[in-house]
Amino acid sequence: MVGVCLLLATVLPFSELDYKVVADYDFNELTNTAGNSVEITDNFSALVPGFSGSKLYIPARTNGVLQISSSSNRGRLICSNENVSADCTMFIRASKMNKTPQKTKLSIGPYGESPSGSATNLTVTFEMDWLEPVALSTVATDGSIIIQPNDETESNRRILIDRIIFAREREHGFYFIIR
Repeated sequence: MVGVCLLLATVLPFSELDYKVVADYDFNELTNTAGNSVEITDNFSALVPGFSGSKLYIPARTNGVLQISSSSNRGRLICSNENVSADCTMFIRASKMNKTPQKTKLSIGPYGESPSGSATNLTVTFEMDWLEPVALSTVATDGSIIIQPNDETESNRRILIDRIIFAREREHGFYFIIR
């Protein structure tokens, strides 16, 4: 049983003693064995309930990865479900298209045509790693948020999302985790 606990601790970007997972999206249902990216914008809500957007793709020869944007058009991912609440923190595992570390801008904000002044604008180095956690209390939410690249350079717009976790910070003094 100890091995299982250690495995789970390495998979999550936080300690289970500090956070409780509310929702975990891994996009494993997205598979593309072809040599070109496949746009799935029209069917995405059926594949992953609670999510929608524009310019959403499954990259070539991948499984469990969502691509936001094409090389020429900026896309966006919209999350509209009960897991988007001010008491949650969002953790995103992402990388750039060419898998080399690059700095780019990512905006996370309330749903609308574009994130407003209350958006959290992150300038991050993507390395298929967990990005800086986003406390949704810092983003004006009504149950919907938008995630989109905020980079004017066309070649920098494509972002690959591997996993999104919504978690609540634990505020109790005592914990018992029984496995």
